[in-house]
Amino acid sequence: MSLETPLISVIMPVYNASKFLNLAIDSILNQSFSQFEFICVFDKSKDDSLDILYDYQSTDSRIIVLENKGTGIVGALNTGIEISKGKYIARMDADDISCRDRLKIQYKFLEENQNCVVVCSNAISIDENGKEVLNQVFNSNLKVPPLEWLLIWENPIIHPTAMIRKKLSCNKAIYYPNHFAEDAALWRDLAFAGKIERLDKVLLYYRVSSASLFHSNISKNSISVLNLNNLYLIKFLGQQEQVPEFFSIFTSYYYFQKEIIFNEFVSKKDFLNFSYKLTDQLSKKFHYTGIENTRCKKYLEYLYLSYLVRKKCYLLFALHFIGASNYAKYVFFDKVFRKTKQKLMTCKNLDYKLKYRKFFYSYKN
Repeated sequence: MSLETPLISVIMPVYNASKFLNLAIDSILNQSFSQFEFICVFDKSKDDSLDILYDYQSTDSRIIVLENKGTGIVGALNTGIEISKGKYIARMDADDISCRDRLKIQYKFLEENQNCVVVCSNAISIDENGKEVLNQVFNSNLKVPPLEWLLIWENPIIHPTAMIRKKLSCNKAIYYPNHFAEDAALWRDLAFAGKIERLDKVLLYYRVSSASLFHSNISKNSISVLNLNNLYLIKFLGQQEQVPEFFSIFTSYYYFQKEIIFNEFVSKKDFLNFSYKLTDQLSKKFHYTGIENTRCKKYLEYLYLSYLVRKKCYLLFALHFIGASNYAKYVFFDKVFRKTKQKLMTCKNLDYKLKYRKFFYSYKN
């Protein structure tokens, strides 16, 4: 097929991906939207991925094969971005499968929403045999807060579902920082250039495999994201106020570490006071509606509840293995936990109520 002037540049790093590579490539070449270039960056893998790429390139001129110097995913992505000609950049992983209308839907959305710099979507997790993985479906009808706000607490964007506007209004160049959590770093950078949106559609099948980078070195990744979150907060707050030390408990999965959970008790008042200030800052910048502000506040209650649940589990663990010297601390905390549970379980919002229930049934009282 001949290559028209590309509107989208699909960038796919390739490293030891021969097992699933054909499926990934076919899912892009068979898109209902055809005006794209497909940049495949081979990163010195040890399998026959390069042969597969050149076989496809010989039959479809939209495929561009680059042989990288083994610089890793960040180098591969930035190499692809440097030579890209499209108006938009679509991410793809070499073991995932894009749905047929993915590019068409995301292109149309970005064309109609000029203030949006990134659009992502929901995805369904699949195993190495292509079967859906139970309890790992990245697809929810839960009305979540805006993604720029969620970036304070987590990484809500499934990287290979993202499509990025290449030319930003601030003339900032798109590139992935040399960071362990390269995607999280990019999203927090782009949040200052415009809106980040997620479509309530499944546009990708996300492969969970033994070689998945997503599951590698979770502790290191958690620390990296924690540092990113703190920098993200400082950018929004400026010099107005320092980020409280306790806040790191809530802004990274690394708060699972026992010494932080066990030794401190963060009151709901302190947590919400600072969180509301942050929410006001983002609300002014991104012009949140009343509904969006309400979702942010509901999510803050959910975050505090999840903190209480985990803290209670660690205290019970300490009582069992350390001894009864911590009994007084446990009794004090248990009163707070039960009072909060009773209050939050009366929430009228069904989506959040179901989410609360998930936590309480996961951690037996």
